[in-house]
Amino acid sequence: MITSIKRELLFPHPDNVRREVGDVTELADSIKQNGIFQNLTVVRGGKGVPEGKDGYTVIIGHRRLAAATQAGIEELPCSIVEMSEQDQISTMLLENMQRSDLTAYEQAQGFQMMLDFGETQQSIAEKTGFSQATVSKRLKLLTLDREEFQAAEVRGGTLEQYLQVAELTNEKDRNEGLRKIGTGEYAYFLRGAKERQKIAELMPQIEKEVKSFAKKGQDHWRWNSEYDVVKRMDIVEWTEGALIPEDVSGVTPYWYIITYNMVYVVKKAEKKRAAPVKKSQKEIEANLAREQLDRITKAMYDSRLQFVEGFTAAKKYQDKLYEWILKFTVSRCISDRARTYYTTQWLAKHVGAKSNVFKQEMFENHDPANLPLALIWARVIGDYNEFAYAERGWGETYPKHAENEYLSMIYDFLCDIGYTMSEEEKQMRDGTHPIFEGAKNDEGKN
Repeated sequence: MITSIKRELLFPHPDNVRREVGDVTELADSIKQNGIFQNLTVVRGGKGVPEGKDGYTVIIGHRRLAAATQAGIEELPCSIVEMSEQDQISTMLLENMQRSDLTAYEQAQGFQMMLDFGETQQSIAEKTGFSQATVSKRLKLLTLDREEFQAAEVRGGTLEQYLQVAELTNEKDRNEGLRKIGTGEYAYFLRGAKERQKIAELMPQIEKEVKSFAKKGQDHWRWNSEYDVVKRMDIVEWTEGALIPEDVSGVTPYWYIITYNMVYVVKKAEKKRAAPVKKSQKEIEANLAREQLDRITKAMYDSRLQFVEGFTAAKKYQDKLYEWILKFTVSRCISDRARTYYTTQWLAKHVGAKSNVFKQEMFENHDPANLPLALIWARVIGDYNEFAYAERGWGETYPKHAENEYLSMIYDFLCDIGYTMSEEEKQMRDGTHPIFEGAKNDEGKN
């Protein structure tokens, strides 16, 4: 039964999962002209009614109530129902979700309220129509800082990004990840955060393994001619038993060294060698700087690769893709004869050309299905071992900034189709990265 109830007796539900009703100006104008077509659903009394007053708590129709208030409507059509608090939350949640009115975080809050009322993830899924997996993923969002999350939503974050950040176990990284969402720094940051997390997870297992047969060594032994490196492994690539030498009988003493993201197992050199030249502090620092250069260069490559593999806008950038792939191919084939045969053969295969002799005509009768070819090509030529904005140096020589025309060409291409360079990538490209300070200081002394 529909009953007209005075507006001053209607109160929003304080636990409505939709926290903001948004702009109701258009709805208010419509109500002024045409009235309210759909009744509100309310319960007598309830959590929304101030203590000591009579009234009704709105379950369905919060936007209509706000618009009617703005429009100056005195009475609203309502359906009075009886509901438990648990059913009220469930009803409000489902109502808003069916209209896509809730943010992902608001959905998560609604699910949590239902859990607090004794529901299970399975029963929530049954009542709301969402899969249990979706319910579980939304609940993970509640591990994120609410204010940082809301700010990320304003910048246009996606549910996938929120879930990626929620998977990070370090609270500092989660908050920083939310701040990076919606910026060009996000992909680059996420890669590093996931690597740090994996390292943190693997370190206890790695230390247990190496301590079972080796003692802790000194960092500079990695470069000392008195020692042989028996095992060398990136921490994130570690698998059980991977660092154990073939001979661990106890006859040969081993030492382990864990530095940055690498693990080394060393032993005394078997062959007698000339007395080692003690490395200077400067050479040790220069070696560390070169190792850092390797990590940065690899991170830059991984960021480019992640963008390439996740690219879905081939049709939108069709003209740009073909413009750039021609630039890449001409540049590569002219500048690197050793790879000309392989590059043209590869191109011919992917564009369906009958001849592998490089010609612009190879692209004239292209198959639209091969439009992402330019992106695959960008991955093939963007080898992080080959392309860097630095000269590595040796001995006491620090990494020095160097122009890299081809790598810049790759970045220009990727940015032209939507990639955003991180601050670190920009610093590497223009030579302002702190890693080059050592070389600049040396030049200043000369």
